[in-house]
Amino acid sequence: MKKYTLLFISFCTIQIIYAQDYSRYYKNIKNIIHINKCSTDEYNNKNKNIRCLDENLNSTINNYFNKINYIKYDSINPGRINYFQTICDIKYSQTGEMIDFKISEYTGVDQMLIEQYKNKATEALQSLKQVIKDNYNIVSPATNYQNQQIESIIPLVISIKVVNNKVLFQYRYFPDTYNLSDYNDYINDKELKTFYNQVYQKIEKTFDKDFQTILTNNNLKRCYAHLYFEVSQNGKIENIKNIQNGDKIFEKYLKEQFIKNLNEIKKNIVIAKLLDEEKVRKTYLMSFQYGFKK
Repeated sequence: MKKYTLLFISFCTIQIIYAQDYSRYYKNIKNIIHINKCSTDEYNNKNKNIRCLDENLNSTINNYFNKINYIKYDSINPGRINYFQTICDIKYSQTGEMIDFKISEYTGVDQMLIEQYKNKATEALQSLKQVIKDNYNIVSPATNYQNQQIESIIPLVISIKVVNNKVLFQYRYFPDTYNLSDYNDYINDKELKTFYNQVYQKIEKTFDKDFQTILTNNNLKRCYAHLYFEVSQNGKIENIKNIQNGDKIFEKYLKEQFIKNLNEIKKNIVIAKLLDEEKVRKTYLMSFQYGFKK
């Protein structure tokens, strides 16, 4: 049996225990909602619009939380016994008007902690509805690929820490955007996945021959790391880098192998195309483990 395992995923989450599928919120939606502060170029690019929304929501909501938290949120380290999170849903009409705000669920590893403090957290979060309404009450509505205006629900992840029987809040992220999830709908999705598999295979094949010696020389038995790159709408591979703080030796190795095989990878490059056939930039986040048993 090989000593390494390969994770084939398009994105990874920082805290796996809280990972959930939010695709139901974005399925077949071209832009979700759109706000004036977000650039209108590449209007059909759902990823770009979501990340722009995330930046604005982060600023608005955390400015508010900084005012209501009795101490600085980041001054307290999160842990099993003091941390959980909630998902808030904001619903917009077909005309882009905010019509509902609700707390849909609480998640975390300590259910007793959640049961003890969720009522207090819910009460404190009621005022967030007015903050959202004051800043994002009327927006450009979401549309589908037939350019029909549709209702849209935006999920927000709010992190909660418990300190001295009080709750602290922080807007964490618009689900998964921090982790570079890809919500665009592609007309050539099958070809994109085939290309992605080929890149994995080229790097994977070098492990037994080349990486085992590096492990031995550095007294490592197992490690993990991530490799990020982008393919532009012109078919150029750009921004090759390591992110999400994996093992430094493994990170260096993965990047070196990617660059070493770059000419071969370029031969099979696939440019991402939206459902309306527009060519767009696509990001890839590859996650590798080595030495972990399957």
